[in-house]
Amino acid sequence: MRFHLVLCASCLAGVLGCGGGADQLKVVPVAGVVKYKDAPVPDADLVFYPENGPVGIGKTDARGAFQIKTNGQSGGVPGKHRVTVASKQEAAVPPSDGRAFEFTSKSTLPKKYLSQANTDLVVEIANTGIKDLKLELKD
Repeated sequence: MRFHLVLCASCLAGVLGCGGGADQLKVVPVAGVVKYKDAPVPDADLVFYPENGPVGIGKTDARGAFQIKTNGQSGGVPGKHRVTVASKQEAAVPPSDGRAFEFTSKSTLPKKYLSQANTDLVVEIANTGIKDLKLELKD
């Protein structure tokens, strides 16, 4: 009898679902472009840190355009976010021993955008989302 009750409870949970409905994470579309010195910022990594909820991440394309994802879903959670942007440029450095090239990378953007604590990019994501967000980076 006890086995049947456990089996029925398991079946009922499977039919009704677990964690759906009001408990499901609400994400809204977030897309835009990143520019620095009036030029698009290609191949940059973005992190949207909300006041509440999980972070959203994105990467710019060759035109500086991006879309963010949160927990694998397209979009971000509504509310205020601090945004970090990181872009590195790799360069081949001539070898000192004449045998092998070394690669170094340096940030191509102001350092303040690398840290959640120092960034001055603050974005409010509305309940309807943002499809044309413009992030203008400044020295």
